[in-house]
Amino acid sequence: MTSKLILFLTLMTVCLLMTAGVKADIDSTSISDFRQVEQYDNRMRLERLHNVSLLFADDFNDFPMFEEELYKTQHHSTGRAFLFSLILPGAGEIYTGSKFKAALFMGLEVFSWYSYITSYTKGQDLEDEFRAFADDYWNPSDYRAWLVEVKGVPSDTIDFAEDSSFTHHLPDFMTQQYFEMIGKYDQFLYGWSDTDYDTGDSTSELRDSYLGMREESNNKFDKARNFAIISIANRMISAFDAALSARKLNKKADRFSEVQLKARLADYHGEKIPKLIFTYKFF
Repeated sequence: MTSKLILFLTLMTVCLLMTAGVKADIDSTSISDFRQVEQYDNRMRLERLHNVSLLFADDFNDFPMFEEELYKTQHHSTGRAFLFSLILPGAGEIYTGSKFKAALFMGLEVFSWYSYITSYTKGQDLEDEFRAFADDYWNPSDYRAWLVEVKGVPSDTIDFAEDSSFTHHLPDFMTQQYFEMIGKYDQFLYGWSDTDYDTGDSTSELRDSYLGMREESNNKFDKARNFAIISIANRMISAFDAALSARKLNKKADRFSEVQLKARLADYHGEKIPKLIFTYKFF
């Protein structure tokens, strides 16, 4: 009897222990599965939030494929437009979107500078020619000989002006004034090689040719100066036109803001994601 009771108690104890072990295994397994599911859900939630943040981020430079501007209203600075055209005629018109007027102002600027350089160079060449002509056919020694032999004075300086009534003094160096006076004033007539004060011959074809060369040279310089004035006027007109154009554009659009709409397509994790970007700037 006693041995049967002991055997029965032993079997009951073993059954209780096995039952407790199974429950422990079930409980531990359930807890582990629950933790894995919760971690997975948290990870997926974070990935969704990350993808949404990328979609609406301002800087969407991850694998850009194309970007197209759909709509834009832009504020134009009148000061910038004025300065651009003042530096380069037509540049302010490009800034305000007027390509036709930009071409006109730029074309006029190129033409005026080309004409200025051409005219100035030609005037300089003619100046070199008439100076060389004067060196060949006008002799200061002949002029001073006329002063001594005919006027009886050694010089045309102011010390002798009262007696000889000379109005000009020949410079000691070949300055611009020197080349002007020897052709312009009759006082210097007998310095030309085709005149003769001994015979009273006061006609000089060389002097006439010299005056014609000087006049042609001066005309070229005057023409160059006129083209420079045209260039300055062109810059001023272009600058004011660009500033007024910028002002008109700002009145048509929202003068206090800039609206911009762009479309982008990006390759993100192997998928092409379209995106619209709307920008609104205050001034």
